[in-house]
Amino acid sequence: MAKNIPDHVMRTVNFYLENRVWLEEIVKFGDDYSQAMAIEIIKKAKEILNQN
Repeated sequence: MAKNIPDHVMRTVNFYLENRVWLEEIVKFGDDYSQAMAIEIIKKAKEILNQN
């Protein structure tokens, strides 16, 4: 049975999957704001992927 997944959730997961390496590099080498945004995207996407 397919779940109705909201568009904004799918976009977050797709962005994470397409840009995983880049996001991990930002976490290591970016400024504080960029690191926080990358960490939040990674965290949210992993939560969503683990739910399904």
